[in-house]
Amino acid sequence: MQALGRLRDPAAVAAIANYLAGPTEFSDGNWLYEYAALQLANLGDAGVAALLDALAKTKDPERRRAIAEGISHSSGARALEALRAIAADTNDDPEVRAVAIRILPDLEGEAAAGYLKRLLASEPDARIRRLLNFTLHDRY
Repeated sequence: MQALGRLRDPAAVAAIANYLAGPTEFSDGNWLYEYAALQLANLGDAGVAALLDALAKTKDPERRRAIAEGISHSSGARALEALRAIAADTNDDPEVRAVAIRILPDLEGEAAAGYLKRLLASEPDARIRRLLNFTLHDRY
């Protein structure tokens, strides 16, 4: 899988994405989901599309967190839009949302401050409010 990701060939997307879609043979397979997501992040727009597809298809918080980590290592407008959506989704797992909240300042710089402040103003979850406060205080 590492070789496929490092080749940066979009033809590898389907093979790597299969790891996110199916069960793993390992009893503690979470690391495999994280690794597959990171390798997809190396594959540009095609990899981001596969990550977004996998995110839409799974409700499992561990897989969603791994996928969000992969998206956070991507670049481009689609990745940024997806991370903003994850951060704002009050129905998603807080750990999944935290991945997006923590990375937005790195990807957007000052532009993330206004967005995070708007999230803070309407956030119902006290844990996420604390994270937003800490992130805003630490970064801006």
